[in-house]
Amino acid sequence: MAYHLLQRRSLPFAALLLSTLVGCRSTGLFQPPGPAAPVVLQDATTAPQIVSAINANTARVRSYYTNNARFTVPGMAGIPMLRGTIALERPMNFRLTAGAAIGGDQVDLGSNDEMFWFWVKQNSPPALYFCRHDQFASSGARQVLPVDPTWVGDALGLVQLNPDIPYQGPVARPDGTLELRSAISTPTGPMTRVLVIDAERAWVMEQHLYEVDGGPPVASAIAEDFRYYENSQVSLPRRVTIRVPASQLALTIDVGAVAINQAIPGRAMMFSPPALNDSYPKVDLGSTAAGVAFDPRSVPTPSVVPVVESAPVGMPQSPAPNTATPPTSVAPASYQLPTAYPSAEAYQAQSTGAVQQLPSGGISLDAMPPVP
Repeated sequence: MAYHLLQRRSLPFAALLLSTLVGCRSTGLFQPPGPAAPVVLQDATTAPQIVSAINANTARVRSYYTNNARFTVPGMAGIPMLRGTIALERPMNFRLTAGAAIGGDQVDLGSNDEMFWFWVKQNSPPALYFCRHDQFASSGARQVLPVDPTWVGDALGLVQLNPDIPYQGPVARPDGTLELRSAISTPTGPMTRVLVIDAERAWVMEQHLYEVDGGPPVASAIAEDFRYYENSQVSLPRRVTIRVPASQLALTIDVGAVAINQAIPGRAMMFSPPALNDSYPKVDLGSTAAGVAFDPRSVPTPSVVPVVESAPVGMPQSPAPNTATPPTSVAPASYQLPTAYPSAEAYQAQSTGAVQQLPSGGISLDAMPPVP
């Protein structure tokens, strides 16, 4: 049940997307290929050159908007697909809404400079959950969210790397791509980040976040079908699969036609929580104590959440009370996660080192430098 999934250490919207953002895969057919992306990396490239190329691509994007995105959850075919809108302004403004032809809007995820929120019509309890960014790290919200909510922007291709920290690699993989890894600090604690990068165009094709003590990925993003937007000189993926194994979440987003650096419709209210009636309580995840298992029934309903007087087109407008039985969760079809990485010796080259060849065997996370 959706409620039981919310009690686990998982993304809050994971339980909901598994039962809501479903349907048949969009193939991306009939979309024009567009111009070829330029080559930005040369042979014997170094970690600083890769970091610079990735950051330069992201820096060219001020805003990102699509109103014809499609959402797919593997293993749940036969249920009508949701379509929706994604709006993003770097660094913190983000909004994802999705709905169906019958039933209207179903999902609302968002973030602004002060807070993030999520709402799912069929969730139990049917609440608007929110948390201030400055309370996230020290609150029980970390028990619910294994990764920083703003990571969604990275997953969509807008990756920002710190040029001042040490990197291990790049290491050449058998498929011709490059692998780069680093120890990073996140609101949920220190993590190891592994990137798989196109060796010529610096596309970030895979991202994996690991706990520093090892184990499976906490979160992964697989980017495909890159398009080069010639006017903005930016390369971005048209299909992204986000995976959070602890949540049994696998979500594919086909972004559709994306407007880069253009005016976002309804911007005045786009990056504010939806206006919902009193049938949907407002739950402050930041008010829960760190390390305490989150129980939606135990959190008092606050009245201080910022709510706009009206919502943009396509947002929930005072929906009727949710009386439906919470949906039963369905795990997505199994998928293959990366299990083997090069040995620690392959990563002795620091940030000024050239490309190393990928040996066989596994990698030891103990070889990672400490998080600053």
